[in-house]
Amino acid sequence: MQPRGQYGLLLWTILGIGCLTWLHHWTFVLPYVREGLMVCCGLSLALVLAKRWRLANPRLTRLIFGLFGLTSLLFYSQIMVQERLTQTVPQAWLHETFVVQGEIVDLPVRTPFGVRFLFRPSEQQADERLQSVAQSGSLPRLVSLSWYDDDLPSEKLRLGQVWRVPISMRVPHASLNSGGFDQEKSWWAQGVRAIATVRVNERTELIQRPQLIEQKNGVWYGLQNWRAGALAKIDGMLPHDEMDSVAVFKALTLGDQSDISASSWQLFQRTGVTHLVSISGVHITMLAALVMWLVQRLWRRSVWLCAWMPSIYAGQWLGVLVALLYSLVAGWALPAQRTVLMLFLWLVLTRLGIAVSAVRVLCLALLVAVVSDPFCVLTLSFWLSFGAVAWLVLAFSMWSEDFERMTNVSWRMRWRRVVGGQVATGMALLPMSVYFFQQAPLFGVLINLVAIPLVSAVVTPLLLLSVLSLMLFGWASSLLWANDFLRWCLSALTWLNDRLPEAMWKADLNWWQALLLVGFGVLLVNVWRRGWRVVAAAAMAVIVFGLSMMPKERVPYGQVFVHVLDVGQGSAVVLRMNDEVWVYDAGPRYGSDSDAGLRVLLPFLRDARIDVIDKLILSHDDADHTGGASSLTKAMRVREVVSSIGRDRLQTLGVLADGYVFCQVKQNWHVSGVDLIMLNPEERLRESALASDNQKSCVLRVEAAAQGQWRSFVLAGDIDALQEARLVVLPTGGVRRWPTDVALMSHHGSNHSSSAPWLEAIQPKIAIAQAGFMSQFVHPHPWVVARYHDMGAQVINTAQGGEIRFCLGCPSAGLRQYRQTQPYLWRDMSNAQQVLRKNN
Repeated sequence: MQPRGQYGLLLWTILGIGCLTWLHHWTFVLPYVREGLMVCCGLSLALVLAKRWRLANPRLTRLIFGLFGLTSLLFYSQIMVQERLTQTVPQAWLHETFVVQGEIVDLPVRTPFGVRFLFRPSEQQADERLQSVAQSGSLPRLVSLSWYDDDLPSEKLRLGQVWRVPISMRVPHASLNSGGFDQEKSWWAQGVRAIATVRVNERTELIQRPQLIEQKNGVWYGLQNWRAGALAKIDGMLPHDEMDSVAVFKALTLGDQSDISASSWQLFQRTGVTHLVSISGVHITMLAALVMWLVQRLWRRSVWLCAWMPSIYAGQWLGVLVALLYSLVAGWALPAQRTVLMLFLWLVLTRLGIAVSAVRVLCLALLVAVVSDPFCVLTLSFWLSFGAVAWLVLAFSMWSEDFERMTNVSWRMRWRRVVGGQVATGMALLPMSVYFFQQAPLFGVLINLVAIPLVSAVVTPLLLLSVLSLMLFGWASSLLWANDFLRWCLSALTWLNDRLPEAMWKADLNWWQALLLVGFGVLLVNVWRRGWRVVAAAAMAVIVFGLSMMPKERVPYGQVFVHVLDVGQGSAVVLRMNDEVWVYDAGPRYGSDSDAGLRVLLPFLRDARIDVIDKLILSHDDADHTGGASSLTKAMRVREVVSSIGRDRLQTLGVLADGYVFCQVKQNWHVSGVDLIMLNPEERLRESALASDNQKSCVLRVEAAAQGQWRSFVLAGDIDALQEARLVVLPTGGVRRWPTDVALMSHHGSNHSSSAPWLEAIQPKIAIAQAGFMSQFVHPHPWVVARYHDMGAQVINTAQGGEIRFCLGCPSAGLRQYRQTQPYLWRDMSNAQQVLRKNN
């Protein structure tokens, strides 16, 4: 294929993937796909007739057949989408418990409260309602099932087991904030259409207790259960005081990343080696290349073997086979599947002479991937794994085109090509990392020059050999030695990170900027001999880089951009002013190694290009409000903490800051034309041992100087009705003179707060509840919602709307609920909205 034809195919492939991604995001496209396919079919038929009459233009022919293939892909994807949309949890099921029979289809993962795994309901169900739904195709085919520790059975949960368990199901729903991970999108891409919990209590005992039906056997089940046994042995053999190295050990060998701590992930992100910890495309490709080289060197020593098969062929086949076996042992994750697919297609097509072009192999692999799973374009791993392998293929394209010539190339030239390929891959992944994560380590390219060959060629094979020796011969000493070596490597990485200057490329790339930067890399790899193109591409990259580094629009003087974040059952609000950024509360803790600081606040602040928090207000000592403070303050500088909590207690919680101040009534700050006034607590109340922590909550009033639709906002923490009554009549700055436009519901909308006197005093137009989805506390309480409605206030819940943002002092408040701005296919909130209306 000529170069022009190669890049024409690549262009059509990129266009197809882009349209497929767009189709998944925007629902209004679906009705027009069928009509587009019919039009393309008619054009293709006309083209065939014209070609028969020798009237067809070659360029027009390629265009029409390209459009036909594109619309066929979209139509096929539309069928898959509509089939997945039919799988849903009926609203009538949300408060019921059903006995469901199904199979465990992945390894159970430990959580802070029990285990979680994917559960596939069987086609045959004993329950008549379930059976009727299953026959109609509406029963969710994949369920994310949680099983609490107190209810776990005596039998060990294993992949391939068929259980009959009582469960309660709900629609997939997760917190949604700008800059954060979209868990609902991930569930949709995996095919998870229901979230369920095993219910073993007095009520379910009357129905049926969990019952193990059978254990399925087979190669896949045996391999994965062997993997589970190996993970258990590694945990039992290695010391528990070295959990960081043990977690990385399991990730590199068997693909289990569940135990890697948040601090370790931060270290890997700062040094740019995150892709090496997972079973990624670069990792598997480099391992296959190492095996290929070793086999080729050894194969040449046998005349009989070379006569039977050339050494280059043997090395390639065994390299791909090792990549396949390693991917299977490591759990056969999606990035590993795509990498093995690309390597296999590259090998088969080049050996058969069907596709001697690396670009054609790449396009065919992408086509096979999206046809086998049209939802893969929604996963982050699709872009990163395919992107990394694609850049390796392009960088080493001369190997696939004429690999035999490599035997006559000097070692110096080989190392230059290897290093050049790694640099090209690292540079290509920089804009992708910035696009997806809003930051990328600039020193990561240099670190990976050593880390990639070290991890792929030395560390991983050594760890794999130690695991095999343990499982086959019971040699625990090799496991300990390998872990010591891995711990030394992690210590070296930590030492390097501590001594390297902070060099993170922090930006908010648009999709077109990232695409232009990747295009610049393509030009460098493929037309590097044509200097004028390199100069033009470099100029384009500088322009795009400059655009990406331009600061975001600053908040005008006298105005406040308010972001009420969706953190579940907790509180976190970001106030952005012209010169300062304040954060009110840091959200809850979700587990031993996960909190709102890591999962919500930090991604949001990075997306907004905020590096420093001027004031962090922690309203009171409650895990729902301080759970993410430690992670937040360790990752970002905080100039001052204002709280009703003492400094010693804050330091015990791990809250770091330049200064600590008690919140107290009559405190007043004037920042960039904005008045921020503290309404609670009094010093006597704060020091009282009889008052509850909720009553000591810092109550903050924000008032913008600029004239606008809304000007004031009250954040009341978790004060109860008694403290609200005190504030109403408090002689030293009570709230009787403080009507407000927007109010954050006291105590998330608890029935013990938001009393009538308080509402009459603040008279809000908008009331916002920060509550968990289908919260067991029933927040906001229906009675409280009714009281706000009687006052004429509009009630908004973050559980329903996601992140809520608005502006104080702006001509238009610009109230926006983040969930409503993204009406994607997986945002099917019909059932969720009915539940929320029922609770309210």
